[in-house]
Amino acid sequence: DSIESTLQGTVLSFTELNHPRIPGYQYPLICAVIKLAEGTNLVANIVGVDPSDVHIDMKVQGKVEKIDEKTTLPQFYPA
Repeated sequence: DSIESTLQGTVLSFTELNHPRIPGYQYPLICAVIKLAEGTNLVANIVGVDPSDVHIDMKVQGKVEKIDEKTTLPQFYPA
């Protein structure tokens, strides 16, 4: 199944990743479980924010971005 999404969401849980470092990503990397406005949960990165500012119930807005030549993923920013 698939859904169309506005990529608006809320942070349910998150962790800060520092190792191993994967080329193409900014570190520290924040990986989060995000509840989309449509009701689906999604695991994705939160970018464009200091890790200390990320918190549960934080509103985020996603954008599909090219990570490297082979990878395109939704990245989430503070809303």
